[in-house]
Amino acid sequence: VSVGDSIPLDIPVFIDGEEKKSKDVLEGKTVAICAIPGALTPTCSNKHVPSFIDKADELKQKGIDDIYVIAVNDPFVMKAFAEKLGGEGKVKMIADGNAEFTKAIGLTKDTGNF
Repeated sequence: VSVGDSIPLDIPVFIDGEEKKSKDVLEGKTVAICAIPGALTPTCSNKHVPSFIDKADELKQKGIDDIYVIAVNDPFVMKAFAEKLGGEGKVKMIADGNAEFTKAIGLTKDTGNF
């Protein structure tokens, strides 16, 4: 996925625990999406997502409307992940439980016995 690529807008996703269509949160906005291999994994919890939380104000000053973290997890796990990291109001969590959105944008990866 690159800057300016079209994102499928008819995919069901859970944003901060609420079911929506991808168009409801992406259409007409400039967004940053960080895909992680899984919520609550050590590196994602300690480095990846905290860096987006720390840089949220800076990114928004550069014209980013919303910052999303997406993982192939259920909405309950993503809610717990958000609460653990304390990024409310800065980063929004996308739960893509069946990987439908992830597949649609071509970001699937076989991690074997990960």
